[in-house]
Amino acid sequence: MHNIYRWLFRFASAILLLGIIGLIVIMAMTQEAMDDMDAILEREYVYEENNVIVFDQETYKGNIVIYPGGLVEAHAYAMLANLLHEEGYRVFIVRMPLNLAILNRSAFNDIVDTFPSDYPWYGVGHSLGGASLAYVDFDKLDGLVLLGSYFPSGVDISNEDLPVLSITAEFDEVINWEHYDERKDLLPADTIFQMILGGNHAQFGYYGTQRGDGQARITRAEQHVLVVLSIIEFIE
Repeated sequence: MHNIYRWLFRFASAILLLGIIGLIVIMAMTQEAMDDMDAILEREYVYEENNVIVFDQETYKGNIVIYPGGLVEAHAYAMLANLLHEEGYRVFIVRMPLNLAILNRSAFNDIVDTFPSDYPWYGVGHSLGGASLAYVDFDKLDGLVLLGSYFPSGVDISNEDLPVLSITAEFDEVINWEHYDERKDLLPADTIFQMILGGNHAQFGYYGTQRGDGQARITRAEQHVLVVLSIIEFIE
């Protein structure tokens, strides 16, 4: 009997140790938001509720929910959110568990329920964030924007009556281009595909460089302006 207890203790200790090691690795790999993003969060129209950063508006044209890229801090997308806010939209950025959107795929549904609105709802997802938006309730979604992203192979929305905009960047070397091309057929036939010339993967957010990414030929600010122009044209 003592041997069983000793074995269970060792097993539990090993599991705990692996969990701690895994957490340390995830923390070490996480892309931190640039310092400038903290200042945006301090603006009077920005607040946080239940792990959702809200860029609020008294009057607005619609609602935009941003899913961050994998292992990227949520407020690395504060600049993108603020630019969309300036265009007249109420914007939400989700703080994901362990900075992995796949661990809270239904966050969009929860936000729609928590912040009711008669105006349209749009989802914007970067990288893993875009893939995770594949699992939202499409009845609540009026439009989808994928940034350097593609859907998982098991999700086919080609027959959905849903406007979709897919934006990629010319020097994005993080995205798997083979999978991206193969999975275009999973999206509706009228999906709009655009490429930001000179851009790369990391410049869809404000978190510095990313391992394995290509060298951008335009600035991060320039890429954001082009992305926002594309999103607004797509929505409006």
